[in-house]
Amino acid sequence: MKILVFGGGSDLAQQIYTMQRNTILVEHDACDISRPKSVKKFIQAHKPEVVINCAGLVQSGLVKQQDFEDWKNQVFTNLIGSFNIAQAATNNDVKTIILVGSVTGLYGKPKYSAYSAAKAGVISLVQSLGMEGINAYCVSPARIDTKMRNKEFPNEDKRSRLTTHDVAKVIFDCINGKYRAGDNVIILKRKFRKITRVDSGQPWKEYLNIKPYETAKTI
Repeated sequence: MKILVFGGGSDLAQQIYTMQRNTILVEHDACDISRPKSVKKFIQAHKPEVVINCAGLVQSGLVKQQDFEDWKNQVFTNLIGSFNIAQAATNNDVKTIILVGSVTGLYGKPKYSAYSAAKAGVISLVQSLGMEGINAYCVSPARIDTKMRNKEFPNEDKRSRLTTHDVAKVIFDCINGKYRAGDNVIILKRKFRKITRVDSGQPWKEYLNIKPYETAKTI
């Protein structure tokens, strides 16, 4: 099984490589995932069976103060980049697509509006892919013990963090068929204990009585 990981410089990508050596790590300098042609080129060149997107960008700031370009860049990296990867993968016979989301995509977070909005989009993108018959999954972890996390939150209690191994294990569970296509697998810690749960659909769908591929009526 050949795996292609975008965001190859991240701690999570390095953990995936440790667990599966037949993995190609793609760093930002080699491929800008916000550019569709660049993503397509890498996937066509390496012909992976599995594509994983670990690439991400986060910058904090209040909505009323945040620079537009900073906000836009986060959306382009986190959401548009995920779309570019998913589209290139589906058009090049990739068997499994895994996009790394975040629990922040399940709720708004002060000072992280762009990141929260983009990750919410990633979750919905995967749900749409699943309903289109694509073998895609979203893995949405809470805080992870990484170099980036240490830099952003130096005084945070590390016992409240997941390890990269915790998250990588769930990624391989997705690859090995433990979950259904379109699932968003949420990983977090409560009282320093790891909890994993699965969101198999948008909660409003049942309330609005929307069937697969049906368009909601405007009221």
